Amino acid sequence: MQMIGILVFEDVEELDFAGPLEVFGTAARLGADCQITITSEDGKPVRARNGLKIIPDCSFDNLPHLAILIVPGGLGARTHARANPRILQLVRGQTGIVASVCTGALILAAAGVLDNRPATTHHSAFDMLREYGSISVRENQRWIIEGTIATSAGVSAGIDLALALVSSMWGTAIAQAVADNMEWNSTQWRVRTKTVGIVGGISPESTIDYYRFIIEGYREQKKDGSYPLIIINSINLQGLVDAISSGEAGKVVDYLLPELHKLGKAGADFGLLAANTPHIVFDELQRQSPIPLISIVQATCDAAKALELKKLGLLGTRFTMQGRFYPDVFAKAGIALVVPELEEQVYIHDKYMSELVNGIFLPETRERLLTIVDRLKAQEGIQGVILGGTELPLILRDVTGHGIPFLDTTRIHVGRIVAQLLS
Repeated sequence: MQMIGILVFEDVEELDFAGPLEVFGTAARLGADCQITITSEDGKPVRARNGLKIIPDCSFDNLPHLAILIVPGGLGARTHARANPRILQLVRGQTGIVASVCTGALILAAAGVLDNRPATTHHSAFDMLREYGSISVRENQRWIIEGTIATSAGVSAGIDLALALVSSMWGTAIAQAVADNMEWNSTQWRVRTKTVGIVGGISPESTIDYYRFIIEGYREQKKDGSYPLIIINSINLQGLVDAISSGEAGKVVDYLLPELHKLGKAGADFGLLAANTPHIVFDELQRQSPIPLISIVQATCDAAKALELKKLGLLGTRFTMQGRFYPDVFAKAGIALVVPELEEQVYIHDKYMSELVNGIFLPETRERLLTIVDRLKAQEGIQGVILGGTELPLILRDVTGHGIPFLDTTRIHVGRIVAQLLS
């Protein structure tokens, strides 16, 4: 039985929670294996914005494990709810889907779960959502589902989002039956097949892996024999290396942004950079990109958090090992990163650029890399290592006997991409 939790608080907007409540309640009556529970911080009744008195089923302390948490908006979301530590902790602690309706997105933003993600909200709150900085605000989208995080536009859009979630979990037929029962004539809840756009060729070897792994992961979950829609824009690696080597972030953005526009014009619904190092300018690209982007760094951070790792080694190009784009994201999750000593960084970068990106994988290089990992474990106490270059898994695949997990950023990134394709 899938539990659907609906958060309520003082001055919550009635339709923000009542719309999804009606959708999931009707879905349950029509055969979906779901049950609804309404929760408030202390389990005591709350009064909605227009005076409706709501009697919750439970407090946060007694809340069962949820498949979906609905976070409504309203005056309370704009004011006290997004500043309530217990509500923010509830949102952060969810392992299932967290879905906001209307200005409920402000609560998700305050909890940090919208960082580096696209999101929408009520049209009057776009500027408030932008104040959180790293969120890509989408003004013309009725709803957005990206992995386990979903947001919707104002008030009635929550019904479309709830129907989309029903469709993704229990099928279009049940969702349509719910819409018919509710006499809901909007078709904006329907989930269409998505297309992913890849900025690849950085390097060619790992781009091939992205293509194969996305298809493999998609077909493992989609049992109808279909294949994912993929657009690959293979760019000149040397041009990117030159831009990054200049040390000027603006040149890197100027080099990559037109390639993202090409993907958007070709019909991609969302995109990615098939390498770690270009994420040095990910935040700026996300802000200017015509399509939502999925971050390899954020996906890896989420994976490390799920494994409850607190201290990790980081291998990659010197731009990755010496940059701030990994530590800044991981610090927010309370995870410390350790990089190799300078001499080791020089070795790793040289082998990365002269061998790995050219498809050369030598056993002596593999052994030296593993020796560096072992030293970091023994002397720095790392609990795992991030393969922060998409070519590193090609030489360090199937590593055993070292007592710590090797986080394959390519595989982790692909997992997030497949989830988005299927959402």
